[in-house]
Formats: sequence, C-alpha cells, structure tokens
Amino acid sequence: MELNGDMDFGEAIAKSLLAGIIITTSFASVLSIAYFLTSFNVLKLVFLQNLNFMFVMFTLLVVFNLTFSFNILKHVKIECYS
Repeated sequence: MELNGDMDFGEAIAKSLLAGIIITTSFASVLSIAYFLTSFNVLKLVFLQNLNFMFVMFTLLVVFNLTFSFNILKHVKIECYS
C-alpha cells in the first residue's frame, strides 16, 4: 500500500509511532522545565502573579519542541522489509 507515492504503510506506521514518542518526550521535557522553574520560590511568585506570561512561555516551548521534532522526523528514513 503506497501513501503519497513515497511512503509505504509500514513506514507510515513506524513514523507515526516515532512521532508519538517524540511528542510525548517533548511534552515531558516542557513540564519538567516548568516544574524546575517554579520550584524556586522567587520564580513561583513571579509565575503565579503572571499566569498569562507563564501560559505564553509554555505555549512557545511546546511549539518549539513540536517543530523541532517534526523537522527531525522529516529526515528519518525507515526501511521496512516484508
């Protein structure tokens, strides 16, 4: 089964699984960075007073991680033999 003429079905499944793993680890890294930053009392006060700032920074980190992950995925070639 060909998808887009370039990718067969096995490679599509493998790339989607790899994308899920990368997205999950990128979200985990964003959450760990946010927890690390808010573990300090001074930064916790700053973040609690500026919830909009925290939301914007969190969104920017997520977008950066996702674009970085998918740029990596574009260059990954998975060979599937049957």
